[in-house]
Amino acid sequence: MQNLLSLPKLFKLQAQKTPDKIAIVDGKNSITYQKLDRLTDNLAGYLQKQGVTSNQPVGVLLEKSQDFIIACLAIMKAGGVFMPLELKYPDALLAKMLADAKPSLIITKSTYTKKVSSKIDIKKLLIDRETNWKLPATLDLELPSIAPENIANIIYSSGSTGEPKGIILTHKAIITGELRREQVSPSKSGYPITYLLFPWEIYRPWMKGATLYIVPDEIIYDHERFLDFIFQNKINEITISPSLIQSILNTVKIETITAKISGLEVVWVTGEALTQQLKYQLIDRLPSARLLNYYGINECFTVAIDNLR
Repeated sequence: MQNLLSLPKLFKLQAQKTPDKIAIVDGKNSITYQKLDRLTDNLAGYLQKQGVTSNQPVGVLLEKSQDFIIACLAIMKAGGVFMPLELKYPDALLAKMLADAKPSLIITKSTYTKKVSSKIDIKKLLIDRETNWKLPATLDLELPSIAPENIANIIYSSGSTGEPKGIILTHKAIITGELRREQVSPSKSGYPITYLLFPWEIYRPWMKGATLYIVPDEIIYDHERFLDFIFQNKINEITISPSLIQSILNTVKIETITAKISGLEVVWVTGEALTQQLKYQLIDRLPSARLLNYYGINECFTVAIDNLR
């Protein structure tokens, strides 16, 4: 059963099934499942040599990108705990998170090193300068067997209500949540999808070998460009917040919206409360799409799913 697997094992099985399928599209860059599997194996081996062991946090301080996903998957393959660090967070808040979680290493780029205080003694892997991590791991180095109960990631809240809170999720919790979503709305093999709630949404494509399109923030907040992105890339499924939907409806002509999103088949709405008014606007604009509202993403990954029709 899939919920008895780890996320790296689930990904590797998918890579064996669809090796030549595009896994990620990031602007002009793309990578297949097979190449992503090999590259993350290499980085995982490198991380092991740097001392990363089971259930040990490793920070990722990168922009929303293909590199971010490579780092995430490689950390978990090495047995470590993927810990995303938001670039937009104040340096003082990042320092509190690092002091609390005590990651053994941070994967980042030279551009972002100033975000981490020099007073914090943590090793850094600058993936834009260091290239050895791309080399195949030595033959005597084996990636660990990862139990479903092992910790997959730790994600911190912004601390808006006090001190930042670390939320821990196991491999089993994440996979169980994604299997539940798959039962409610089965995905098509190889279909193009885009999720705006990065990095929580990077796992779902691995369930069916889908292609994940990464949308730059400058496109997301230029609503007409965002709608063009959906249309031009033939996006089939999207996860989006109610406030972004409302902003698009308030600023873009209805005819443009209707023309650009007609190809959407599944829309997941999450992150905020969904009003009745917006619900009916969505039903009106997307008469044939599957509309689903879900919540509980942080503490329990996915708690409840509601079909909006």
